[in-house]
Amino acid sequence: AGLLAERPKISIAVHVASWRDVVRQVTAREVDLGLAELSGLQADDQFVTALVGQHRGRFFCRPGHPVLKRGPVELAGLLEFPWVASRIPSRIAVNLPQSLGRAGRIDTLNGDFVPAIEIDVPLALADLLANSDALAFATLALMERELEAGSVALVPTTGIKFHAAYGFIYLKDRSLTPAALAYMHQVLAVEADIVRREEGLARRFAGLR
Repeated sequence: AGLLAERPKISIAVHVASWRDVVRQVTAREVDLGLAELSGLQADDQFVTALVGQHRGRFFCRPGHPVLKRGPVELAGLLEFPWVASRIPSRIAVNLPQSLGRAGRIDTLNGDFVPAIEIDVPLALADLLANSDALAFATLALMERELEAGSVALVPTTGIKFHAAYGFIYLKDRSLTPAALAYMHQVLAVEADIVRREEGLARRFAGLR
């Protein structure tokens, strides 16, 4: 919206996809610029990458979920329930135990953690959680409206700190257009606002845990 206000005559094609699909589309030159998880890409000479955000992933459930009766939950307790998330990169998956319970499985081809309920983008998570004992793995900002509405609850955890690391991705031999550069500027402005919002959400809902 900010980009369109700044450049009302611009023509844009925006695609939403899983982070691995974003990398594939950039590599195939189907898109000029990607915004996705950066796992393994910084060391790849064909790409230029720029970190945008590193947000802590947290676990969410429906109100009344049995996990909420346990107090702060360790990782082993979370593995007793199906997880809802996009693929979790191998840099995080290596910290998971060999026995993953009901949470999901490891993709033997790339080491990704594949949750029991895999979604490309974290939309309508509250609906997925409402009638099940699944746990959603997401950030506070992504669940802000649901937390405010009381349709989801934050699961108190201990000893678990997984962080996203996402940013811009484009091919080193592909020059970015002025419109793409303006889009990047807008994303960074939005990111700064997300950081401020998450700080407030952490104080209110997580006690800065």
